[in-house]
Amino acid sequence: MSSWMEVDLTTVSTDNEVLPEGVYYDFELLPGAKPSRWDADRIECAAKVINGEFAGKVKYFSYPDPKKVGEWVRGVFIRLTHAVGIEIQENEHPVDYLNRIAGSKFSAPVKHRVVDADGVDTTKDEIKIGNIRAIRS
Repeated sequence: MSSWMEVDLTTVSTDNEVLPEGVYYDFELLPGAKPSRWDADRIECAAKVINGEFAGKVKYFSYPDPKKVGEWVRGVFIRLTHAVGIEIQENEHPVDYLNRIAGSKFSAPVKHRVVDADGVDTTKDEIKIGNIRAIRS
């Protein structure tokens, strides 16, 4: 039997629930990190919440081009490597690194931003990269 036949699609919601700010969530990094299609030097990633009320929710985050935003983003990226406990290899591209460590876990809050979606202000959330840390027991 196809795995699609094992899913009850009548219970699936298309709402993209916004997680509350000010709370640390435990995440699992998902495979598929890639350069942004709008800016090849921006890295886009996703992670899913692994426990609690919002388990399974996928949240996105990105690392901007250090040449455009400044050197701070390199330190923020290294914070992720420390949180998951896996070092980036010499000359390893950050996209390759993120895909290599897919499945690794970390903790972080989300931040909200308002975007214009077809003339309607819509609140979106994303992982706050500056506050990523190791999961605390």
